[in-house]
Amino acid sequence: MMTTSNALFTLVAETSIHAGASESEGVVDLPIQREKHTGWPCIYGSGMKGALRALAEAQSLADTATLFGPGPKEPNASDCAGSLLVSDARLLLLPVRSLTGHYRWVCCPALLQRLVQDMRRLGFSPEPLNIEVNDNGVLCPDPDMKNRLYLEEYAFEPAGTVPEAIFKQLLALLGAERKDELSQKLAIISDDYFAHLCQAAIPVQAHIAIDSKTKTVMDGALWHEETLPPDTVMYLSLMAQRGRNGSMSAEQVMSVVHEQLLARPYLQVGGNETTGMGWFHLQPVTREV
Repeated sequence: MMTTSNALFTLVAETSIHAGASESEGVVDLPIQREKHTGWPCIYGSGMKGALRALAEAQSLADTATLFGPGPKEPNASDCAGSLLVSDARLLLLPVRSLTGHYRWVCCPALLQRLVQDMRRLGFSPEPLNIEVNDNGVLCPDPDMKNRLYLEEYAFEPAGTVPEAIFKQLLALLGAERKDELSQKLAIISDDYFAHLCQAAIPVQAHIAIDSKTKTVMDGALWHEETLPPDTVMYLSLMAQRGRNGSMSAEQVMSVVHEQLLARPYLQVGGNETTGMGWFHLQPVTREV
């Protein structure tokens, strides 16, 4: 069995993100990627790996071939795979507008349970996050919250306080500097309502193309594009294996990721880069979690 080294990163969107799906559904011409069984937004591992490789190539990283394998157009492209295994970027907190104040970071029990499973697989030791929420209930950090919370057009009744273990776990992923922000914005709702908001609360933008001569819309040049909003929080797991040629250990591979590849903690993912979209801020999660 190969020796491996694992890492977990929290990704906070600083701009809109469009990682497009291959098929259009309904009225949205360019939907985002989603998990088929849950409907939760995600970014497939192939897209995340491609973004990381593009970053390595932009930096002229000497170990690019070791991390990601030979390039697809290189003559030895099929000789071996890379040493860095990249997961899907999975959803952690979805920003949803609130009619009773600032937007909220929303999640659900099923999502939190999966976070724990993913962290255990990577060698972390998170506390069990057993929690239940009524269909129209919401848990918030504020113990004095008495009024209804409106998310989009839905009203949720206060059903208790977010358990301390859950708050600490999320804070460990986001960083201590976001404690006040998390205290003000966190909201945990039922799995069913969360699944609905993952469909209904995702922004859809209309785009047109203008004829440069007539200054009017080109025929058929209207499309609708779905994007993850800024402040979406996701997480990404990486696993490093020993270099296929034996030149680097798994620990050395992961060291290159931390100290060189992601020394500047920003990553562009998905389309529309030239219009400023696709930027994540990455933060490594420490083993103390």
